[in-house]
Amino acid sequence: MNRSHIGASVLSTKSVIGAFLAFAWLIGGGGCASVSEGQRYAELRRGDRGRTQLVICANQWGGIFSASHGIGDGMVKNQHAWVTLAGGGPVYRDPKLILNSNIQYPQRGTITVDLAQRRVSIDLVEVTSKPGEPEVTKQNPLNGAYEIRHITNEEFIRE
Repeated sequence: MNRSHIGASVLSTKSVIGAFLAFAWLIGGGGCASVSEGQRYAELRRGDRGRTQLVICANQWGGIFSASHGIGDGMVKNQHAWVTLAGGGPVYRDPKLILNSNIQYPQRGTITVDLAQRRVSIDLVEVTSKPGEPEVTKQNPLNGAYEIRHITNEEFIRE
């Protein structure tokens, strides 16, 4: 095999790998996890005694690459959360948010409900440290704005 043929073969392989990585970056939103705005929405459930429960639904794309699992973690992860809103609103402070049925961290921040615009805004940090340890916080993965798609009188999810 002559050297020019080997060089062309290596160049061709590099081009294919480069094209694949560029394509993966494009479809994976830069290859990192992201939440599609079209897959995020809120539901308000009105209960007795003037109580309201906010249910958040978001499908999160895991991306082609992930920090924890490497290449090929591109899957959709369903995020569901709910909180029973206490007080008169429209701004609710430091709510007790339950994520994916069982994950609860103390939350700091606000949830704002705008019924006129049918929008909910979440701006929270999770306190992930244990009591007595130095405080460690992280941004809540559900932070952002949501369209309120439904306002119902359905039963509350467990409180």
